[in-house]
Amino acid sequence: MEKEVEELSEESEYFGVPYMRESLEPEVIQRRLKGHKYTFSAILIGALFAVGVYLCISYLEFSLQEAFIVGLVVLAVYAGILFFLLEPGIEREIRQTTIERYKSPEKIREVTKTIPVVIKEKKKKLNIPKYKFIGSSQTRTYHKRNCRLCKSIKRKYKESSNQEAYFKKRKYHACKICLGSKRKKKKK
Repeated sequence: MEKEVEELSEESEYFGVPYMRESLEPEVIQRRLKGHKYTFSAILIGALFAVGVYLCISYLEFSLQEAFIVGLVVLAVYAGILFFLLEPGIEREIRQTTIERYKSPEKIREVTKTIPVVIKEKKKKLNIPKYKFIGSSQTRTYHKRNCRLCKSIKRKYKESSNQEAYFKKRKYHACKICLGSKRKKKKK
C-alpha cells in the first residue's frame, strides 16, 4: 500500500501541538450476497406460470407442437424473472485509514536536586555461642547441633551445652539418629 503523507501547515495545531496526518490507500472489500430472500417468491411465480400454461393449453386446445412452443416461451420468460429475482448482490465495504501523529514540543528543563547521603556504620557482630549438643527437656533426648531432629525442638524446651556429660548427668537419652551410630561403633 502506498502512503500518502499530508503534512499540515504550522498554523494547524491540535490544542497547541502541531501534528502530521497520513492517509493510507483505502481498502475495498467485496462480498457476494446470495438472493435467498426471494426464493419463496420465485417458487410461487413458477407454480403460477405452470398452472397458467396448463389452463391455456387445455382451454385453447393447442396441438402438441403449439403447446411445446408456448411452454418454451413461458419457460424463457420465467428464466428471465428468476435471473433478476435470484441474482446475487455484491456488498462493497470501503475502509479508509488515517493516521495522525502529534509532534510534542521539545522542552528541556534543568533540575537541580540535592540528595542526602547517609553513611551507615558497620553493625557489630553479635557473639552468639554455638553449642555442640542441644537437648529437649520435653522428650529428655539430646542431639548434635547439626541433627535434623534438633530443628523441631521448640525454643522453650531447648537446652544447650558443649559437654555431652552435662546431658548424661541429667539422665537424657542420646538421639538414635545422630548419636546412635557412634554408640554402636564404640561397643564393637
